[in-house]
Amino acid sequence: MIGILQGILAPLQDTFSPLRKHAKLFTVGVCVPMFLGSLLFVRPSGSYYVNLLDDYWASLPLFFIVILENVAMAWIYGARRFLADLSIMLGRPISPVYRWLWCFLSPLVLLVLFVSTLFHLYLKTITYLAWDSSISNEVCRTYPSWAKVLLIVLIVITILPIPAYFLYILLQMPPVVSMIHSRATDIFKPKAKGRLPKPCPRLQVRQSQKKINEVGKYPGKKLSAL
Repeated sequence: MIGILQGILAPLQDTFSPLRKHAKLFTVGVCVPMFLGSLLFVRPSGSYYVNLLDDYWASLPLFFIVILENVAMAWIYGARRFLADLSIMLGRPISPVYRWLWCFLSPLVLLVLFVSTLFHLYLKTITYLAWDSSISNEVCRTYPSWAKVLLIVLIVITILPIPAYFLYILLQMPPVVSMIHSRATDIFKPKAKGRLPKPCPRLQVRQSQKKINEVGKYPGKKLSAL
């Protein structure tokens, strides 16, 4: 549970640096609302809410987030670069087969699972097992309409921060950028205005040296050509 909590606290502290100054107060401020919210699940009807979240809510956002992580690692950061990082950390080379799995097979499988889960939620009636004391047995019942609305709201709240933050970063970027391709990485910088830079003096020296070498090979050629 501590590891899961650190997965929530650390990104928030990295994004909002003032939270690092009050780390203990921030931890309490996150844990107390989570504790109060979990009291809903210890009521007599708490198991029905657990089934609603576990069976219908968790899978769809999880597949969506994992697909974006896979695409970001394999196609944006680069699978080759990630393999190089792993080789440095592990101290041994890694098979390039993993690059093809990350780039093609994993996104395809995850996309199929995501679409099948979406169709499953759309076509299947959302039901739960309830105990009927009159017959002393479990019966299958349908969740009320407000539970379906709650499920949709939870799914949207879970997925919404990803496109929202993407649009925020996109609006913060300068309007005109030019990409400089490099072997190691891609660097973005504004386009240079004004005249083109003057040629490097080393290039002029190399050109003069080349002409001198040509004169040395052909003595009859005038030095005025320099």
